[in-house]
Amino acid sequence: MKKESINYHFMIDEKFIDDFSKDALSISENNRFIFTFSPPSNFVKTTTGSHAPYGSQELDELLQQVTSNDRIFIHWYSPNVNTILNRIPKETKIFLCFWGADFLEAPFFANPNNRINQFLYDPLTFSTVRKSILTFQNEALRAKMSNAKEGGNRKNIIATYWQNKKQQYKTKSNRAYQEGMEVRKAFLERLEAICHWNIFDVEILNDLYNVQLKHRYFVYGVGTDNIKTSAPNQSETSKTITIWLGNSDTETNNHMDAMEMLKKYNDKQFKIICPLNYGNKAYAKIVCDYGTKYFGDRFVPLLDFIPRDKYYALMDEVDVVYMNHNRGQAGGNLFAFINKGKKIFMKEQSSIYKLFVSLGMHIHSTAEIKNTSFEDFSSPLSADQIGKNIKILKDSVSNETKRIDALKSLLIDE
Repeated sequence: MKKESINYHFMIDEKFIDDFSKDALSISENNRFIFTFSPPSNFVKTTTGSHAPYGSQELDELLQQVTSNDRIFIHWYSPNVNTILNRIPKETKIFLCFWGADFLEAPFFANPNNRINQFLYDPLTFSTVRKSILTFQNEALRAKMSNAKEGGNRKNIIATYWQNKKQQYKTKSNRAYQEGMEVRKAFLERLEAICHWNIFDVEILNDLYNVQLKHRYFVYGVGTDNIKTSAPNQSETSKTITIWLGNSDTETNNHMDAMEMLKKYNDKQFKIICPLNYGNKAYAKIVCDYGTKYFGDRFVPLLDFIPRDKYYALMDEVDVVYMNHNRGQAGGNLFAFINKGKKIFMKEQSSIYKLFVSLGMHIHSTAEIKNTSFEDFSSPLSADQIGKNIKILKDSVSNETKRIDALKSLLIDE
């Protein structure tokens, strides 16, 4: 008699994991959740899984139990995943629940002309962050200088230090980029399928890594299906326009380039809400400094974690959403803003923009802002446009029935 297959889920500490685990167990008890991080967690609160970080004895013992009849689901790829590929049967099907950053980011100091960095970053954000990273070396430089004498010796130390440091960054980053592309491609070629809700991302991966991935529809539950439409936030008593900028403190938001575009409206009455509570705290400081410099107290960063219900409630006071990502990012945020009837500006390069436009949604391109007056920029969508956007979303990627049916097809023996 054939053994019933087990779904092994390799998971990181992220905010979607609890809801996914709950959904998976409601479909089948044959799911095992392996947390590849050490406790305590920041986001994962469920107790239905076990901790087995890469390289641990716990993971070694677990891998010995995997059979060719089982399935493995990778919820976030890292190069560590490649270390287990040869330790499971070749017939075991492996699926990737795609996020984005795990395959569409590269070292900042790799050759700026590499395909990933060219695709991801706008010029001002890219140069600002690279410059900021270099300043972290100042302490080491000061330490060397403090022990040097004045004159030629001091100058030689400075010149030699920077020459060596830049070469080290360049060599190390370029090597990391090349190796990263190679191990990612090796993993992609081992996959049974990539699980994702946006076919445009799959096309990007196929082109970037020269692979031909099979696609299975999948979307995490993000709790946006019951969100109600907000009333327009422009009243006679409040003339301040609220702009929501980005979704996280990650460089791919291209915050600096977005704020550079918004500076043209500096004589108007607005404020910027900027979520910076999820990602890279060092980068968050760069964004805060930049935002405060040009917008003062009208720049309102969100630096602390906010529970989902309060986060979504904060969206009610927003007039305009400005997402400056070149890759697919902030899907949950965008689903929520569409359900709330908000006006959204996105980059045309974004796979999510391409998907929304292909479905017939009313989404604005960030390219419009350059030649758009503040009045047109901040004007709300019409009731018809809001209704159309919500209906299309609920009939497609935010369709709960479709989401659960797709998850069942992945987790239950066919």
